[in-house]
Amino acid sequence: MACVAQSFNESINFNLSISPDPLSVRDALEQLDHWLAGFRGDQADRSSTQVVMAEVLNNIVEHGSLGPNQNIRSSISVMSNGIECSVIDEAPVYRALANLSGEPSLTCEASIQLAEGGYGVFLIQSLVVDIRYIEVERGNHLEFRIPLTTFSEQIY
Repeated sequence: MACVAQSFNESINFNLSISPDPLSVRDALEQLDHWLAGFRGDQADRSSTQVVMAEVLNNIVEHGSLGPNQNIRSSISVMSNGIECSVIDEAPVYRALANLSGEPSLTCEASIQLAEGGYGVFLIQSLVVDIRYIEVERGNHLEFRIPLTTFSEQIY
């Protein structure tokens, strides 16, 4: 199965295991949006989450050199102060992800000169807070929070 989703109502978590291909990412994003829609939160929060997760997941698929049997694992939690996300893969260290938690490197800045892209790191940094890249033995672990535009009690 390309994408497995679980939701735990008591902790308001959503977990995904995503195959490293664009169609699986698209399926995962659709499942995530459907899950977030259940909280009747602000559409801007859902959109920001979709944009950030799409950038992170698609960058891993495009640049992460994952094998077909290596999945991307993601956990999303709705909290009172934002939507917390964790993304883990088994790809070689991916410098663009590592650079998200600090100032973009010269490599990232130079990639902006390319017509086909290079803006993902800056886009992600503009939409998230508390971003952390955690070194793991094999792969990459990225955590971040997307602040809520409204502190609606509808999510609880």
